[in-house]
Amino acid sequence: MKTTFATLLLGALATVASAQTAPEAKAPVTAPSAALFNSVSVDETLTFWGKTNVDTVVELDSSVKGKLYDLVGWHITVPVYSQDTTGYGAIDLGVDYALVKGVKFLGADTNFAVEGGAWMPTGSAGYGTDNVNPHVGFNYDMTWGSLVYAQTFDVRWVGSYAYSPVFGNFNNYGLNAESFVAYKWSSLQVGVDLNQWYTEGSNVAFLGPKAEWAVSHNVDLNAGFGVPVWQEVNAANENSWAVTLGLGIKF
Repeated sequence: MKTTFATLLLGALATVASAQTAPEAKAPVTAPSAALFNSVSVDETLTFWGKTNVDTVVELDSSVKGKLYDLVGWHITVPVYSQDTTGYGAIDLGVDYALVKGVKFLGADTNFAVEGGAWMPTGSAGYGTDNVNPHVGFNYDMTWGSLVYAQTFDVRWVGSYAYSPVFGNFNNYGLNAESFVAYKWSSLQVGVDLNQWYTEGSNVAFLGPKAEWAVSHNVDLNAGFGVPVWQEVNAANENSWAVTLGLGIKF
């Protein structure tokens, strides 16, 4: 009997000691899932379109941007125009997707994305459009050390008519291609910008200096000036110069 009791006591003590020294089981760690809306930012772009024969057109584009599940980019842009009268234009709803990120191509760090969306049939004071204007395009940038080349391209199908500060009212289609070549010092990029605009029967290209400055991790500034290097536009909308100022804030 004593032997049985001693055996049971030793077994109980061994069980308690084992429980105290055994490592605790840890729950598996899972990576947090991306939020539905993230990388939200606000951009304000102010452009003065100087005209040869009429008053300057002032354009303010207000954009809210972000990402869905950190995959697909989205944006909403509301333009406001002022010349003889002030009003808002067609609202742009769009998405973009990065197909290539940080890939070496021709010796450069390269990014490539596609984009698309639609300009809504909104507007006032003659600055809008009367139907939905779909648009598609792409953009890419290539960096060789301190040398940067960035390119955007977008084509818009108009239908009946739409307003543009470059052409006035235009129809059928609108195409924009912007090329920026710059030298980069830390967070500052300074270079030359070629901004081309085309529509049926009209075209213009602005060439001039442009600078982009990442002031901090969440604030960006940019400024540019351009003059037409070629132009085929009706006399009422002939362009003489353009000045652009931009501010971006990330949240």
